[in-house]
Amino acid sequence: DQKRLFTLFNIIQQTNNINADILDIGCMRGGAGILMSKVSSKGNTYLIDTFDGFHEEEKYHKKDIFIFKDIKELKQNIKNFKLKKTYVLKQIFPDKKKLKNINKLKVCHIDVNTYASTKNSYEYVKKKIIKGGFIVFDDYGIFGVEQVTKFVNEIRKKDKKLFYFINNYMGQCILLKK
Repeated sequence: DQKRLFTLFNIIQQTNNINADILDIGCMRGGAGILMSKVSSKGNTYLIDTFDGFHEEEKYHKKDIFIFKDIKELKQNIKNFKLKKTYVLKQIFPDKKKLKNINKLKVCHIDVNTYASTKNSYEYVKKKIIKGGFIVFDDYGIFGVEQVTKFVNEIRKKDKKLFYFINNYMGQCILLKK
């Protein structure tokens, strides 16, 4: 929605002059990743998804939903918006072979909806996020995605020395690297 996109827009504006990469994990059709790439002037942007639904199932998230087979449409939208250094990766995250060129992250948007995928994404990116960089968890505090909220609340206790935690009322939890 527009409010969540506005948060991402502002975060990218704040990190615009930093030469580091952006990840949009769980990009599906690419709206958030395309916006972040369009606003960013430095670094690469990676739009990552299985495009085949969820890897694991939870109460409201079954393997046969959130399927988007037309990756060609996403790639065409990247061309239509004349985005440079924007790449689409079809994978279960994190596939370290496909991510070998990513060393520094300034922003990571995690929108994968399940506990295990959120945890796996976070554990990979927390080591690569730079000081002053952001991790944005989508669906924080939203009905039906309580496992994302549960995971973020767990790391709030565990990693409070690494990050500032900011909840916004629109269903995101934003981590700022100290």
